[in-house]
Amino acid sequence: MKKSLTILLIFFSFVFAQETIAVIDFEGIGISQLEAKALSERLRDELVITGKQKIFESGEMDEIFSEKDFQQSGCNSNECAVEAGKLLSVERIIIGSIRNVGSAYTISAQIVSVGTGEIIKSTIYDYQGNIDGLIMIAMKEVSERLFPTMKKTTARVPEKTASVDQLIWRGVMFVLLMYLVSEV
Repeated sequence: MKKSLTILLIFFSFVFAQETIAVIDFEGIGISQLEAKALSERLRDELVITGKQKIFESGEMDEIFSEKDFQQSGCNSNECAVEAGKLLSVERIIIGSIRNVGSAYTISAQIVSVGTGEIIKSTIYDYQGNIDGLIMIAMKEVSERLFPTMKKTTARVPEKTASVDQLIWRGVMFVLLMYLVSEV
């Protein structure tokens, strides 16, 4: 019986596991590095909202890079992305740049496989306007282009609902806990 539960637990862990992705601070061309960092952080936030994958937090990334003397600014090549991804132990890493000329901005973003160094997906988004629009509109669009989601319905869903994955996981953990308690 214990063997069956262990196998079941391992199976559900793999089924509901999400890959971890890191977003390297985008290179800023024609904008300050602080603005590029803020826009990169917004992309991380937008990716977290999709719930499709786990996103490496920027504070943890900075700490690991600092320990390993790795400079992430200017890390915009596949080779650099692979090196950073290996340091962070992630499967995929997002790199990119934000370029500004006048009131026109171009965001270029690529998802790079840390294992192969290949670009898995790439997008370019052009935006005309002030930099405020980049944080409110453009980064959401870049997130959607990198990880498309289904169109939202007009039905309102309560904010504190658990996803099906969370409910199944809670059920599995409850059954496992009850089994362990009954063995004692």
